[in-house]
Amino acid sequence: MKKNPSNRGLPAALPHAAQLEQTFAAQARPMRLDDLLRVLRLPRRSKKNLLDLLENLADQGRLIRLPGGLWAQPQSLRTVIGRFSALRNGGGLVSPQRDPANGRAPSEIYIPPEATAGAWHQDTVRAALTPGNARGGTGRVLEVLERGLKEVPAHVRWRTGSRLLCSPADARLPVEFSVELPPDAAPPATGALVLLAPLEPLAADLWAARLLGDYGQEDTVDVQEALVKINHQAPRDFPPAALDEAAALPSGPTAQDLEGREDLRGLPLVTIDGADARDFDDAVQVSPRPGGGWLLRVAIADVSHYVRPRGRGAVGALDAEALARGNSWYFPRSVEPMLPPALCDGLCSLRPGEDRLAVLAEIPFTAAGAPGQARFALAVMRSAARLTYDQVKACLLDKDVDARAALAAQPRGQEVLDMLETAFQLFAVLRAAREARGSLDFDLPEADSRQDAAGRVVWLGHRQRHN
Repeated sequence: MKKNPSNRGLPAALPHAAQLEQTFAAQARPMRLDDLLRVLRLPRRSKKNLLDLLENLADQGRLIRLPGGLWAQPQSLRTVIGRFSALRNGGGLVSPQRDPANGRAPSEIYIPPEATAGAWHQDTVRAALTPGNARGGTGRVLEVLERGLKEVPAHVRWRTGSRLLCSPADARLPVEFSVELPPDAAPPATGALVLLAPLEPLAADLWAARLLGDYGQEDTVDVQEALVKINHQAPRDFPPAALDEAAALPSGPTAQDLEGREDLRGLPLVTIDGADARDFDDAVQVSPRPGGGWLLRVAIADVSHYVRPRGRGAVGALDAEALARGNSWYFPRSVEPMLPPALCDGLCSLRPGEDRLAVLAEIPFTAAGAPGQARFALAVMRSAARLTYDQVKACLLDKDVDARAALAAQPRGQEVLDMLETAFQLFAVLRAAREARGSLDFDLPEADSRQDAAGRVVWLGHRQRHN
């Protein structure tokens, strides 16, 4: 029986998209194009049309093209959720979240440039692992679950009327931004550093964005500092709830706050920090003990008296914000504190001559430097002086007459100077005992710098350690 020559060259009927997905589900494995032709019983002349169908489904996220010409359904592969870190080559790494089942996180997954699915640096993504790489290796981003960058620093490339075209300051971001200026906004200059809030995609490599701030030209120290804060997602403005909670606090300890606390205000407790320190949260005092030895007192600002966790009778906004920030961020010309200024510069700052709530740690030492039983208590204190390391060195090690006279001239200055002499005696005994035990002393260099009035670095070196 002869074949009908009129059928030659006609494309075979391709399966519908749903049928093709059913085929992948039934096979339960990645397949190559030739495998699909055989399973679907299609002639080789259908190869191009089938490939077009596969690519169309891949564009919709219903199929994935794997290395080696394999195709698979996303749900058939092992997927992870993690943080995407962009690389300079256009690809990136996904750091998976910790797996609750085994208590550890899988290895990082490399995402090639063609498999990022438009993910940006710091995005939370869902990624599929390439078969054979169950413990890490290579994969592809399936979808972006959350944009990690809510604010993006960018440079103004050009302006047409009220519209700006901006390029991200971080070259790892694979998009540009179109910004419509508000009617009353002064247009930023070309090349200026601006802060943008991404809104929505306009094309594969173009997003609409809203202008949040204009920092001007990038050659000033203040702008560089702002750029570092933005790029490293340093916290800046406190949420209104935290500010409201801080504003409701008193300006100083109340009579009720002092109830049940030990009164240390008569002791010459002092803070000792670097000359450029901005936080004064611990103070020390040493006194001789009858019969020999010393009593060391360390008073630490009682932050927990004011910052209360969420619960009955407590707002908890300050505690939640402090937990989210984790620490204060220090920069050459500014600081982004863990707590609002009402606390970090006020109630919890052990400034000289001001009553402050503290937690006391008291440790007795023998004449040989052996510590005794420590004691802890809630207290109220009043710092007698704010000292620097260089100032204490000049008074105690160098015996600098001018430095000692300057300190003695301060209120309670002579009392502080006498206390420092006692504290130095305890230090000498403790150092000798430590050396006798054979302890190691790692005198590691610590970087230091000096800036001029404009914030430019004029000297780099190492911070001097006083022994």
